[in-house]
Order: sequence, then structure tokens, then C-alpha cells
Amino acid sequence: MPTFEVHVFVGPVDPDNAARSAFANHVNAYNTIARPRFPMKAYAITSRKARGDETVLETGTYVVAETIEEAVAAAAAQGEFFRARGCAVLREKVEGIVGKMPWAPDTAEDAAAHPGRYFEVHIRVSGDGARERARALGAVSWTDRGEHALLNLRPRGATLDEARRGKDAAQAAARAAGLDVGKTHFEYVLHDTCPEMDDGWFDAE
Repeated sequence: MPTFEVHVFVGPVDPDNAARSAFANHVNAYNTIARPRFPMKAYAITSRKARGDETVLETGTYVVAETIEEAVAAAAAQGEFFRARGCAVLREKVEGIVGKMPWAPDTAEDAAAHPGRYFEVHIRVSGDGARERARALGAVSWTDRGEHALLNLRPRGATLDEARRGKDAAQAAARAAGLDVGKTHFEYVLHDTCPEMDDGWFDAE
């Protein structure tokens, strides 16, 4: 069965230390109560947007399901868990890993048939001034776990081949800029309840 990646975004935006700690406690409670096959992880992810840096709290977990609908239902159930604990759920996302699921569009017609779906590419880059240097190439984000950054692309309406060429070009541009290129996450977003959260982040595209 396919493995999906599920993310739940929880408010507030730009959380203080108390909110971050409470979020981590909620994630730990989910793992204790739900006992998922793949434990949920807690992240604080900062994006450099046109209006300034913005930090959001985000979960990450893998879900094995036969269909997209089952994966979407799993994301909704995770969201309800946080709502029941008094959290403001801002967004729910379901992604498939390219190469490990059959839904990435091969043709323009396939891509147009699902306008709410899109590719996401996250390229891990490091080196002196990685965040600022990556920002010159496109949308950048980072966590509080290390000094690396993520160079991000979001090809909408693209075919698999077009998205792959964009990924390869971005990796080459990062190397040409003197950045060390590490692991790349190449995903296809199948469900997103609030894509406008990315407004201002992907302004370079």
C-alpha cells in the first residue's frame, strides 16, 4: 500500500516558547494515545516571506493507506485530535512521495484534471550564509534543528517531467552558488486545506 506524508499546522503563527512547548506536549500525547505505526514528529518551521520571517508549528507523520481518501481521513482525524485539545488547526496536508505513489501527473491533461494538487520540492542546502544565499535563488525555510536551510519549489500545473526538470535546475543553481546540496524531498501534494498559507513565501516563482 502507498505511504503518505501527513502534516497538521497548528496556531498560533510565530509561537512563543510556551506555545512551542504545549505543541510538543500535544504531539507526545498523540503518540501515547493513538500509538501510530510511524510516530508523529513536531516541527517549528520558519519561512522567509516577503513581509518578514514567519514561524509555524507543524506535525509530520507517515500514514499507510490504500487510497487518497483514506489518507485525507487520517489527516482530518489528526486535526480533530488537536482541536479537541483546544488547538487552532490552521491547515491539513497530505503528500505522496514521488516514485512511491502512482498519482503524479504524466501529461498536461492529467495535471489540469486536479488543479488543487501540486508538486513540492525541498532541497537541503548548507554552507556559510546558506539561508541568505538560498533566498536569492527562491523560497527558503528552516527549522531550529541545525544551520542548514531548505530551498523550496512548488510547481503548480506541472507534469512529473516538468517538476523533475525544475528540481534538477534548482539543485544545479544551488551548487553554482557555492552551496552544499544534501537530501532532496520530491513530493506531490494531494490534499491541502489552506494553500494560501504559502502566500508571500513562494513570491520568487
